[in-house]
Amino acid sequence: MLKIREAIAVKIQTAHGTAATPSPTSEAVLCSNLSFSYVDSRMLDRNIVKNTKGKLAQVYGGSLGQVTFDVELKGSGTAGAGPEIAACLVACGMAETIVASTSATYSPATANQQYATIYFYQDGVLRSLEDAVGTFSLNLEAGSFGTASFTFTGHLGTPSDTAFPSTAYDASVPVPVIGGAFTIGGYSASITKLAIDRGNNIVKPASYSASDGYGQIRILDWDCTGSFDPSAELLATKDYVDQWASGTALALASGTIGSTAGNRYAITMPAVSYRSVAYGEREAIRTYEVGFGAAEVSGDDELSIAFT
Repeated sequence: MLKIREAIAVKIQTAHGTAATPSPTSEAVLCSNLSFSYVDSRMLDRNIVKNTKGKLAQVYGGSLGQVTFDVELKGSGTAGAGPEIAACLVACGMAETIVASTSATYSPATANQQYATIYFYQDGVLRSLEDAVGTFSLNLEAGSFGTASFTFTGHLGTPSDTAFPSTAYDASVPVPVIGGAFTIGGYSASITKLAIDRGNNIVKPASYSASDGYGQIRILDWDCTGSFDPSAELLATKDYVDQWASGTALALASGTIGSTAGNRYAITMPAVSYRSVAYGEREAIRTYEVGFGAAEVSGDDELSIAFT
């Protein structure tokens, strides 16, 4: 089987325990660094007392599956329509809010966790995850495409020999990270990169009655963190160390990336506080490496990703 002939399709289920049927022509996700693996696999030792020193064969006690992949950050091409990764974001505990002809916005959702079925097409083999949930990180670096990295964990579906299907992807082209008006606490810091980690804590409890020995996979909680690399300034202009020590809560905004309606996005976080500050360097210019954590203000609002 050829590694380059692989694809995934992702669809939100109607309910937990009811697998969906993702379509490779309408729910495929264009991605890179695609990987399918078996995780939390139980291989049970038989530590029997006997007259020889060799081991007895282990017994398989169940396994879960995991899919990881990277995607380009881009819009759908139509303002008010969700991007190709909409289902991925929703299955990572993000609620979707659509404003017709205007925007598709994704923000944390404590209630109403939704689950996805993910089809992983290899060159002649179909594998799947059911009741899957995940987490993601975002990476915005000057002069490159913005990217998102997803990790999903789910129950293994029944694999089958399946011919590689025809696939169709969103035709929108990602825009480079240039021209964004990044601000932190209202200050226009000079940065080259912004990283955000959604930080979902995925729990996988054992289950006596489940066929794979695992019960409902859940997002237990999250700790959204990130980092950026501002140029160092005079203390009177911007004192990152003082704001770190004082625990000052600051609004962070990526600025709008892209200029064409339907293919723009912006990230906002209303209350971040610094968790670490260290010195860095960029082409002989002194910088800081600032790590931060995001807090809620009124609940489920610590992160917003808007496609417009």
